[in-house]
Amino acid sequence: YDLYYNKVLYKHYKKLFNICIKEQSVPDIIYSHFYWNSLMAAKLRADFKIPAVAIEHLSLFNEPRIPNHVMKYAAIAFKNVDTNIAVAKTMANNLHNKFGVSFEVAHNMYGAQFGISNDTVFTRDKNKPLQFVATGSLIYRKGFDTLINAFSQICIPKEKWQLSIIGGGPEYNNLETQIKNTGLQSNIKLLGQKDKPFIAEELKNSDVFVLPSRNENFSVAILEALSYGLPVIASDCGGIRECINELNGLIFPVEDINALAHTIEDVICNYEKFDRKAIAHDAELRFSPKAIASKLTQLFENVIKRKIQ
Repeated sequence: YDLYYNKVLYKHYKKLFNICIKEQSVPDIIYSHFYWNSLMAAKLRADFKIPAVAIEHLSLFNEPRIPNHVMKYAAIAFKNVDTNIAVAKTMANNLHNKFGVSFEVAHNMYGAQFGISNDTVFTRDKNKPLQFVATGSLIYRKGFDTLINAFSQICIPKEKWQLSIIGGGPEYNNLETQIKNTGLQSNIKLLGQKDKPFIAEELKNSDVFVLPSRNENFSVAILEALSYGLPVIASDCGGIRECINELNGLIFPVEDINALAHTIEDVICNYEKFDRKAIAHDAELRFSPKAIASKLTQLFENVIKRKIQ
């Protein structure tokens, strides 16, 4: 079935690729995201003699056990393109160990609609509650249940904080019930699925971002928050340590509710130590579209030069 499916899929990829060539021109390079698209890119590379670059950011590759069919087709893809890229150093190491192929690193970036202007001034009314925000699909892997449990354990008075969770998904009803059972309906709000402009506005008006994931690769949600200078509380998984440091946030062990609660208390009590302007500037230097585009362009140019030589 897999073999037949891939043959049919590639037939359509090849047809679309020929249309692109006819309407535009022969591209200098093929750039693919995720192993299943990279498998098709490898086939196009062989048929059209065009160099291919594959970038991988599937969280599944950070798991200890990966389905056999994924290993099979990922191996074909990664070994038959010119350059492989991972979006985090931790993922690059994991993939190298699993497949014996070298991976460059180019981190994820935040979108052009995020970030502050140079003249932005951050002010906060200390008499108002500290505004926490979390974004992501409401699925078990994202760990929002641990976040709610942690807030139910903190010793800080309820009038000192608020939490908004933005996202939709199958865990919505369970989380809503959990919030009611902990008596935090006035403090924790599930805002549902929202578009990027809404998220950008919410981040701009918040004080702290929280990511309680059980498994993460290199979170774009964190980068979006950093672009607005928000200090981040994040679980220690995937490439989190590649973007969070003492300047811009705190890290806690995965699923450690007590540690998360203490970290939340720490941030509430010591919020003034964070410099939002400095956090936003650091994010711009490392994760803005300009910064990441420059890194990718260099990788692409190196691949093209090797072909010319």
